[in-house]
Amino acid sequence: MSHFTIVGARFSASEFQTYVAPIHLAAFIPNKIVLHNTAIPKLSQRPHGFTAEHMVGLKHYYEGLGWSGGP
Repeated sequence: MSHFTIVGARFSASEFQTYVAPIHLAAFIPNKIVLHNTAIPKLSQRPHGFTAEHMVGLKHYYEGLGWSGGP
């Protein structure tokens, strides 16, 4: 099975399709992704969503914990 690392980016639906298009999997073919949301930060703290800088910060945070993937 392929190993996916933390991307540290945000995607629109079409950007995500472009991102995953070149990925070729042999035995495992995913049919969905899971988006995880936590209570922190609150929407009021990020009224316009996560910026690219926020995503890079989360990537570095989880990598600093020794994780190869984030929630």
